[in-house]
Parts: sequence; structure tokens; C-alpha cells
Amino acid sequence: MESKTKPKYKKPQLSKKGINSTNNKSIKVDNHKDNNINKNKITTKTLKKEIKPTSIKQTLQNQKRQNHKSPAKNSLNEKLDLIIRNQAKILKNEELILGKEDEIEELEKEELAQDKRTSQTEEETLDELAKIEAKLNQSISKPLKLVTKRDLFKGFIGSFVGVMGHFAFSKAADIANNLSMYQTSFLYFVAAVIVIIMLYYTGFRNIEKQIILKFMPLRAITLYSVSIFTILFVNLIFGKIDFPLEFTQIYKIVGANIILAVMGAVTADLLGKVENH
Repeated sequence: MESKTKPKYKKPQLSKKGINSTNNKSIKVDNHKDNNINKNKITTKTLKKEIKPTSIKQTLQNQKRQNHKSPAKNSLNEKLDLIIRNQAKILKNEELILGKEDEIEELEKEELAQDKRTSQTEEETLDELAKIEAKLNQSISKPLKLVTKRDLFKGFIGSFVGVMGHFAFSKAADIANNLSMYQTSFLYFVAAVIVIIMLYYTGFRNIEKQIILKFMPLRAITLYSVSIFTILFVNLIFGKIDFPLEFTQIYKIVGANIILAVMGAVTADLLGKVENH
């Protein structure tokens, strides 16, 4: 068999036209690069010229010019500054007010504590007064009350003691013979005044007038009448009154004894204690 041989590789040979075209292309690329470099150099130079630092005075003058050109902006800034200052003042005032409010709250708390203390002391004093009143009601004499059988009995005993003391009734009977009707009437009047004075100044002085007018006349009349009855009873027992007697004789005998009998009856009534109901 015949051996096959590989064909040798042959470099392509450029023609003169191809060589010229490639050379022209390379020249164009180099020129383009040079142009770009030159352009960059020019721009850097211009930038350096443009970016030269200005002086401080010029910048300040420019700012002043800008400020003169924009007065509206300056007015707004001034207003904002005023607002900020006012807000700061308001905050300070609020802090002062809050401090004063705290002081006021503390004072109010102290006042409330004092009020509580005073209320407690008042309650304690009221309780003590109530206890004292209860004790007084148990120990005080009984001038203000409706008339009862006990009152009548006390009046009778008091007037009996007054008439019987040192046998005053016998002396009064002798005195009655020498008394006139006017004198005996005056003695009756004096006895009534004594009853009223003793009842008022010993039991009814610190009581309202309405209560006095309601209770005091009834009590005085009962004691006065009990005294007259006691005088008649004692004189009948000891034979100082004989039947038949005239009205004038009885009137004079009672008048001679009435003052002592009334004083005894009122004293016995005032020495009585309050009944427990």
C-alpha cells in the first residue's frame, strides 16, 4: 500500500496590499491612543485651573451677597431661633411650676394629716363628753320633770321638817293672832317668790325659756300647794286649829308658816336624784 503523507502547513503570505492595510491600522490605533492621552492631559490642566482655591475673604463676601439676596431665608431662621428660645423659657417655667405643685401637694398632705388628727381628737372629746353627761344624768338633781308621786312625797317631807323645826308652828300660831290680812297676804307672796327663785337658780337657769315656761310653773304650784296642806296637817295634829274656825284665822296661821314650809319643800325636791328609766 502506498503511504499517505500529510501536506505541510504553509504560512499565508500577505500581499503588499494586506501588509499596507495592517500597517495603516496599527498606525491609526497608536494615533488614537495618543489623542486620548492628550485629551486627558488637557482636561486635567483645565480642572487644575478651574479648581484653584479661593481666598477666605471672597467666600465670606459671597456668603454675605447670598444673604442679602435671600432675606426671606434669614427671617425664617430668626423666627426659628425665637421659637426655640421661647420653648426653652416655657420649659423652664414648666419646671418651676411643677416644683411648686409638688410643694403644694406636700402641704396638702400635711393638712390632711392634721385634719385627721383633729377629727380623731374631736371624736375622743365627744366620747368623753357623752360619758360625762351620762354620769351627770345619774348624779344631778331632778328639777326638770313632770310631777310624780315621789315629788309630792318629797315636798310633804320637806315642808313638814320646815314647819316642825324647833316647833316653829307653835310660834307661828301665836304670831298669826297679831297679823293683819295685808301682812299675811304679803307673806304668801314672799313664799311664792322664794319658790320661783330657788327653782330657777338651782335647776332651771341653764335651760331654754320655752322649757322653763312649760315645766317650772307646774312644779312651783305643786310645791306651794303641798306646803299649805302640810301646814294644815301639822296644826291639826297638835291642836292649833279648832273647829269651827273662821277663814281669817286659818288664813293667818298658814301665812305665818308658809315661808318655812315652802323652803323645806323646795330643798327636798332639789336634793332628789334622777330616776333611771
